[in-house]
Amino acid sequence: MDLKPDHSIMPRRELSRLFHRRLFVVAGSILLLLVTAVSLSARKEHATQPASQEAATQPYQQERSAQSAPSCLTPLRASDSTSSFAEARALLPAIPEEPLPLPPEMRSTAPPLPPVSPPDPDSETTVYGYVGPYYNTETLGGRVTVLDQTLYKWPTSTWKMSGMLRNETRCPVHVTALNARLLGSHGELLAATTASVPVDTLRPGEPSPFVIGASVSATSVHTIDWHVDFAFTEAPDKKLQLVEYFEGRANGYDYDLEGAIGNRATTTTRGVQVVVAWLDFQGNGRVLYVSPATLSRYSAPGVPLRTIDLEGRKDAIFRFGTTEPALIPLLGEARVAIWGTTK
Repeated sequence: MDLKPDHSIMPRRELSRLFHRRLFVVAGSILLLLVTAVSLSARKEHATQPASQEAATQPYQQERSAQSAPSCLTPLRASDSTSSFAEARALLPAIPEEPLPLPPEMRSTAPPLPPVSPPDPDSETTVYGYVGPYYNTETLGGRVTVLDQTLYKWPTSTWKMSGMLRNETRCPVHVTALNARLLGSHGELLAATTASVPVDTLRPGEPSPFVIGASVSATSVHTIDWHVDFAFTEAPDKKLQLVEYFEGRANGYDYDLEGAIGNRATTTTRGVQVVVAWLDFQGNGRVLYVSPATLSRYSAPGVPLRTIDLEGRKDAIFRFGTTEPALIPLLGEARVAIWGTTK
């Protein structure tokens, strides 16, 4: 009797399971062959890829590295090197000199002389939008600071002081507040006060005047802790040139200061205003008084305005006057610093 299994009578379920198992093995083998072929093809393509394509992301990284400019707060000392001095001079919004109309045979072909640093960078400066001292790009300490040499303590019973702060960073700033903590002889806090400044957008090296006060006895204030709140901003695009008719005259009855401001741009500059500070001669340039001036057009000189829209290549008149007896001799013996700015 033959006891071998008879596959002809094997159940249909077992035959179906065997068929699907063999089909799965064959499909897996085909899939493995396809993956291997794709991998070999990719390796071959990578091996033959040009170097320029292989480093396609490197230029972007190099560009990012090249764009990393010096920090706005990095100190700058123009006395360190020739390149530092050139950088300091480039930060000044200098008014270009108009060349003389010389005939070709009289024009010099020699190279221009290198710029010479003035002995005192805080001396009188004339640039776009400013005439006066303390505009200094040669000594930038990386902060906005109050200039101690400009501080003037008013002869009042309560504490009041005027002076200048200066943007000593490499970038334009917007000053939001000037803060002062008034301390007594033992370091105790007497008062904390805040003031705004009339020229609040400052270019690198540009000063701004201020007047600040508090309701405490002037004699009790021993030291002052200054702090300036500011934020970096866009550079003000202004080409305002100040031309004084005279620095001011006092005849015993009044004091008058008049001058002209011109827009040297070809487009209209809006919201032009003029701010004046009076500095003493004997006290190393202390700020005695600060005030805005009024503006008027040549076509309507009798209409004073605080701000004016000044068309391109046009001029306007600015004026300050007072009849206060205490101010007439004070301002009449002072020199002026004048800002032409925008609001």
